[in-house]
Amino acid sequence: MVIDFIFEGASDLIFLNSDNFKKTLESLNITTGRLISAGGYTKLPKEILTWTNSDYVFIITDSDNESCVATVIENRIKDIIKVEKNYKKKEEHIFIIAIRELESWFLSDKVAMKKMGINFNKNTEQQKDAKGIIIGLLNKNKKRKGKIGEELIANKFIEAGFSIENAAKNNNSAKYFLTQLEKVSIK
Repeated sequence: MVIDFIFEGASDLIFLNSDNFKKTLESLNITTGRLISAGGYTKLPKEILTWTNSDYVFIITDSDNESCVATVIENRIKDIIKVEKNYKKKEEHIFIIAIRELESWFLSDKVAMKKMGINFNKNTEQQKDAKGIIIGLLNKNKKRKGKIGEELIANKFIEAGFSIENAAKNNNSAKYFLTQLEKVSIK
């Protein structure tokens, strides 16, 4: 089973390249095809249309401020149709919507958070700015100089052992992602 992953940005790439995620895929007999960073959701349509011979394409995108997952998917499909008028959503195109933003998955891994010496006990999917929350927690914990960006955040969590399995225990969109991987692995 080969899956291409198309995603928005740097933190997604760091997560998808992490050893823990590779072990998850290996345990499901899934091989990574292409990892394509679209550079933001507005560039996703072009990348989706370049699909190769992989078995599935997982499109990972943030919901940002949209609360309805179906609306996010509908909007992404409309964006694709603007590029390719004859596009019809394929069964092999699986949209993974990180509620608000992917960084909410990081906040949901309590094991990694504990290793980093930070604590956050609120519903991560209800937070409008998971990145900002993480930056605040990291700054509170250690005196830092310079800007903390999404790459540093992702690297810190990966170094602390972030796993999608741990995040899935506390975050429905992470759980959905893991469930979709499990579903396609048994087909």
